[in-house]
Amino acid sequence: MPQPMRLAYGIQEESSPFRKGDEIEVDRAIHTGYRVSPADCPAIRNISRFGYVLRCPGEVRLERQETYRRERDVQPGSARFGFAVLHGDRWPGSDSDLVASWITGSEYVKIQTGIDILFPSDRQLYQGPLPNADLVASSDLAVAAGLEYFNRERSLNIGGQEYGIANMNVLVRLPPLGVTQRFAAGDPIAWFFDLPRHSGGMQALNAASLHDRQGHA
Repeated sequence: MPQPMRLAYGIQEESSPFRKGDEIEVDRAIHTGYRVSPADCPAIRNISRFGYVLRCPGEVRLERQETYRRERDVQPGSARFGFAVLHGDRWPGSDSDLVASWITGSEYVKIQTGIDILFPSDRQLYQGPLPNADLVASSDLAVAAGLEYFNRERSLNIGGQEYGIANMNVLVRLPPLGVTQRFAAGDPIAWFFDLPRHSGGMQALNAASLHDRQGHA
C-alpha cells in the first residue's frame, strides 16, 4: 500500500530558532553556532512530504558483471542474467524469482513493489527518484524517472469513469563494476504523484509591458 511521503530530512528540530519566525533570534542563534538544516527551509519541508513514497518490499542486493550473460542462472536467493547479478528476498512470479529482476538487453533492473495505481484518464502519474535524494540514505540509487499516461489498453472502467492502470515497478540502474548496492525492506526508493495530463505551456511576458506595470505599482 503506498504511503504519503514523510522523509526524515524534512522533520524540523524542536529547538530550531526558525520555528518562531524571529529574524533577530535566528541571527543570534547562527552567530552562537547553530547550524541551519535543510528542514529549516519551508520549501524543502514541503517537498519532503509531497506525494507518495515507494518502499522496497524486501531485501535487495545489486551488482554488475563485466560481460553480458546470455543464459539465465536462477538459484535460491540469487540470479544472473545480462549485466545483472541479483540477490535478495524471493518474489513469486518475477523472471528472477527475486524482488529485483532484470530488463533484457539493459543495464537497468526493476524492483517490483506489487502496487498498481488507478488514475483518472485526464491525469498522469510522475514517478522518479526521491526529491533531494542526496539527503536520503539510499542516495546512490540511480532511479529512472518517467510519466505514466492513460492508455486504453491498460485501463479499467468503474461506474462509467475510465482509469489508467500503472504498475509501480521502480527502474534502477545497476551500480558500477565492483560496487554492491544494498537496501532493506521498507527503505524508501522512489516517489510518485499525479498531475493534470494537459498542464499547458508557459507564456512569455512582454518586457516593456511588465516594466510599465511595475512603474504604476
